[in-house]
Amino acid sequence: APKRQFVRLLDVSNSKHFSVFFRHHWFMEELTWLPSGKFQRLLRHGLGRVLRKVWNKPLPQGITPYWGSAYWALTTECASGLLDYVDANPEYVKWARSSFATDEHFFHTLLANSPWAQEALGVMSFTEHSGKSVAALANLHLIHPTLRKVYELGDFREISRSDRFFIRKVASGRSDSLLQRIDTELLGLRPGPPGP
Repeated sequence: APKRQFVRLLDVSNSKHFSVFFRHHWFMEELTWLPSGKFQRLLRHGLGRVLRKVWNKPLPQGITPYWGSAYWALTTECASGLLDYVDANPEYVKWARSSFATDEHFFHTLLANSPWAQEALGVMSFTEHSGKSVAALANLHLIHPTLRKVYELGDFREISRSDRFFIRKVASGRSDSLLQRIDTELLGLRPGPPGP
């Protein structure tokens, strides 16, 4: 059987929507020399907005940026190879560190620019991807295109027909009956005692 990297990759090199997340500085980490709180948050976000008007971060040399879902699974060989690249290229980490939503592009970009790209579930150009939602890039989970829907009992048929490993999103109170039905009918678990 061929090796598989359970990740879908979206080339965002020509995407105006996605480029703002990695071509500009985002100051997400707290500054230790300033008190925590609303003022610091406003200061960091304001500084980022000002810099976005006058300064683009250059991409690391020879790298094409890619985007995807934060939930993925890689083979040991692939993951080790990507981590070796990270160790040998601190400038890549520096570039990514001040980007936004790095969990949706750090490893995706590395993988797409590596020999393991051909083992990915799919590689799409931006023109093949409609809209700004990354729901179509989900690798392991079922998620609604809005990215906000909470699955409930009425969605059981859709879930039972899916080949995905888990669903997003569920919520206590709203999804309890659905989760119980998944446990008994899909996973074959016996109902346990009620929770506290």
